Amino acid sequence: MSDLRTSRRLAWWLFATVLSVNLLCFSGTVRSIDGGTMLAVTRSLVTRGDFAVPEEAVGSRGRDGRKYAQYGPACSFLAVPLFLAGQGLAQCLRLPADRAQQVEELAVALFNPLVVALTAVLLFLAALDLGLTQRTALAGGLLCAFGTGLFVQMKDFNSEPLSALLFLAGVLGLARRRGLGDYALAGVAAGLALLTRPANGLGVGIIGLAAVYLAARGPLPASLAGLATPPSPARRER
Repeated sequence: MSDLRTSRRLAWWLFATVLSVNLLCFSGTVRSIDGGTMLAVTRSLVTRGDFAVPEEAVGSRGRDGRKYAQYGPACSFLAVPLFLAGQGLAQCLRLPADRAQQVEELAVALFNPLVVALTAVLLFLAALDLGLTQRTALAGGLLCAFGTGLFVQMKDFNSEPLSALLFLAGVLGLARRRGLGDYALAGVAAGLALLTRPANGLGVGIIGLAAVYLAARGPLPASLAGLATPPSPARRER
């Protein structure tokens, strides 16, 4: 029990540390063309309820004559709560339109610092699940956050950090395979990864093939086996 409490405290400490450092280092703006387009999709979802982007944004023209982003919609959709928070803050402060847009952009720019902090915590928990020590798992989480390209990618609004988080969640689900929830985690993570970046299709395919292989070479978890096994005659009579 003490180890579990210590692991929880370390997980919260890791999340707070990574997020704090990220907030000190991130730009607070959306500077890249890709990020600007995804921000435009988020704004369109909130203000108009669709995925169309303004004419000046980068995108392809659809059959209805409007422009749409060529990027996956997952980041734009998941950033909607942050955009709404920024929009609500701007309205409370009664900021002019240009300042309000800056606050909304700042709120959306918080997306990747949060995602990278969650990725570090998930890697920490995965390492503990594999039997590594708390010190090694903590070092792995810090290295993931500050010693990889995620530390650079989190400074803007782009899809790479979310892709890393989702692939890690998918691999963790397949590695555990203790029940239906783990398979569901892998499936949902793979689906969201494909919606994050179409280029993630190769990685999603690998996760799918791994799931088929693992299911074929070993017994199903009890929760899945129960779904696949027909009820006994005694249960039917009841």
